[in-house]
Amino acid sequence: MKNIVIEEKQLKDLDINDTFFDSLKSDYKDFIIWFNNHLDRKAYVTYQNNKITSILVLKMEDNIEIYNNFTKEFKPSKRLKICTLKVIDKYKRLGTKYLEIALSEAINNNVNEIYITLYTNHKDLINLLEKNNYKHYCESTNKERVYVNKIKEF
Repeated sequence: MKNIVIEEKQLKDLDINDTFFDSLKSDYKDFIIWFNNHLDRKAYVTYQNNKITSILVLKMEDNIEIYNNFTKEFKPSKRLKICTLKVIDKYKRLGTKYLEIALSEAINNNVNEIYITLYTNHKDLINLLEKNNYKHYCESTNKERVYVNKIKEF
């Protein structure tokens, strides 16, 4: 992993046509719409030979966020959502670094918990989450699993 630098960008600075995004487009039918609606959102990105090799996109949520698509109640709280986390196989250790970045953001912003939604076919990511204190909380109505890392009990 030497010479890999995590850069802070905005989504508008990234090429949605990069082949890196193909699996995201395939898994999430509205990915392009979501991407284009959040062009000002910060992204942590790595490159190798001018191609994207990993990305982390976070979203700070406040206690008025509505979670009516979860099968179990999410009480109002300040949360950090991991919107997108993808690392190509060759650089898997970056996933741990990205979870550290998310945790640091959560602590710096006095957030109670971090969460992510994902499909069960992302077994490597689920294993990484579980090794880093994320617990399966519930499902969403679109059949994704919700994993939560509680920073503080409330």
